[in-house]
Amino acid sequence: MYRWLIVAIATIALAVGSVVTYGMGTIAAFYQVEWQLSQFQTGFISTMTNLGPLCSMMIFGHLMDRYGEKYVIGISALLLGITAALLPFASSYATLLLLLFIVGLFYGSAQTGGSTVITKWFPKEHRGLAMGIRQTGLPIGGAIAALLLPVMYFHYSIAAAHYTQATIAISGALLFLTLYKDPPDTTTNSTETITFRAKIRAIKHNRSLYSLYAIGGVMVAFQMVIPAHYVSFLYGTLHLSLQQAGFVLSLAMIGGVIGRIILAAISDRFFATRCLFFLVIILTITGCFIVLFPLIIDRPLWFFSSYSFVLGLFAFGWYSLYIVSISEQADERMMGLTISTALTINQFFIITAPALFGLFVYWSGHFIACFSALGIVILLLALWQLLKRK
Repeated sequence: MYRWLIVAIATIALAVGSVVTYGMGTIAAFYQVEWQLSQFQTGFISTMTNLGPLCSMMIFGHLMDRYGEKYVIGISALLLGITAALLPFASSYATLLLLLFIVGLFYGSAQTGGSTVITKWFPKEHRGLAMGIRQTGLPIGGAIAALLLPVMYFHYSIAAAHYTQATIAISGALLFLTLYKDPPDTTTNSTETITFRAKIRAIKHNRSLYSLYAIGGVMVAFQMVIPAHYVSFLYGTLHLSLQQAGFVLSLAMIGGVIGRIILAAISDRFFATRCLFFLVIILTITGCFIVLFPLIIDRPLWFFSSYSFVLGLFAFGWYSLYIVSISEQADERMMGLTISTALTINQFFIITAPALFGLFVYWSGHFIACFSALGIVILLLALWQLLKRK
């Protein structure tokens, strides 16, 4: 029973961290008004927050392999909240960006730690569902930020919004430090003699991870392209109104939240020892849906809505199975660093994919061609993984 309390704690830790990091996308608009920032400067606020985890996740993974998750995650979350509380004191745009980068650094522990917590506490036959539930912390935190922070800003100030973020983050950190216990049979101990460099070398020579890293990078790229460009695609190419396009996008996101739980439950029930095979099935379905985009032109709104919901179910619901697949290929002694390596690669695509996709659309002049190319790449990765298994 305590294992499912662990799931709740890990989900809360991810959610409270996301209130700070995802909330910066909302607060960036407030800074644009208050400080009269350009669109580029406004966008760079979120970029700096996302750069932090890129630089810290592998370090946190190594620390968790050596010392366990409790104090690494708990103290990092506490420092994240304290840094968020310092944001109102930023007197210049450069100082704000520096503090946001530090916020992102500490957020890296929540990204990596929750995955390793689930991996260490749950056997393979229940790991997928637990990981899927934990991943709902991201949209939950984003939703809390979107609802709460504008209220604090319009009724009080930007400082009040930041203090709200800090209070939530610190409360979550204290909750984690109070309730979480490292598993009694963990292989982690402070006398571990494997160095960081030796672990990196071992992960580098684990070639079974290469195709999975590629899958993660491309799938998370598409996952970021959807919220960044899907509305423009529906509005400009399929000629929906902006209100209709926003509604269709929301259905895709809702499908993703449901998919992370349902697909994980299916995996645990029918693919407990073949999680990677089920992941290949999901990749194939996702790739086919993307390649078939040309066929949805001139269809009624209900068709777009249904299509987008099912697409979101698979295109966003794959993630927990991906982390479980990574853990199955990892050495138990370096589980944290292996998962954090995958997440670091994904983070690179999270930062670059929306801009690169927009650039490709600009060069080609056609959304459909770029989406189709991305779908073909996903199908090729599914084939690569299938051939490897054979």
